[in-house]
Amino acid sequence: MSRVHGVLERGTLGQAGRRIVLAGLILTETRHAPRTTIDSHAHIRAGINLVLGGRYGERVRGSFQIHPPATLIVKPAGEPHANRFEESGARCLLLEFELTAIERLGMMAVPLSRPEVLRLGSLAGLVPLLLRALRAELPPVALEEAVLRLLEHTGGQYRLTSDRGHPGWLNAARDRIHATTPKRVRLGELAMEAGVHPAHLSETFRATFGVTITRYVERLRLERAVTALAATDDPVGRIALQAGFYDHSHFSRVFRRATGVTSSEFRGSLRS
Repeated sequence: MSRVHGVLERGTLGQAGRRIVLAGLILTETRHAPRTTIDSHAHIRAGINLVLGGRYGERVRGSFQIHPPATLIVKPAGEPHANRFEESGARCLLLEFELTAIERLGMMAVPLSRPEVLRLGSLAGLVPLLLRALRAELPPVALEEAVLRLLEHTGGQYRLTSDRGHPGWLNAARDRIHATTPKRVRLGELAMEAGVHPAHLSETFRATFGVTITRYVERLRLERAVTALAATDDPVGRIALQAGFYDHSHFSRVFRRATGVTSSEFRGSLRS
């Protein structure tokens, strides 16, 4: 089934569920039917869409991507895009920003000015929080704090993935880390391929991306694990090993430290 639309004032072309509005922020739980195609359209508000379940494809600026669970999709107001929902359909949380909220947020809202597709990663703890906010189980300030964390994460991830102004060898080293993870990443091998001294690679990486190579690898492993927790029913121990963690207990420590919740709490919130 195909539906064609222009610029939409309402937040979703799917089925809207629970919804809260607070100081120019609109949070809506949405569902999209299986095998639905939505032709090119745009939204009047900037938004961040968080995929809770199912998966769908989206075309933006000529690029097509599949969005599995635990994906964050950022789109500016008026950004044309088209969607194709798979057999599973999709369940999402849509956070929209009125112009008043963007003006109030100031520089914090800059990430909303460009389309991005990011992994939830260390923000997995926000899922149960946002769902509790929808059920009015938390005070309004909880939603506002969650929004600030989302925007901070989005801006930080853009810095990690941007190629602008970086030496070619540094971008190649970062891409090599992505290709190597979840296997062991060795600094000496990265430096040799980049043609620089290991100390120079380590220092330049941290100065450019604001994080050490070790912590960057840990983030990638966490992102893989969070996506697997959301998209599969695989045992946590298996997910931990496949993501590159030493064992279940190592993964549990890292997950709790990074997200503030346990992997079981995160997975349970998605299925609630």
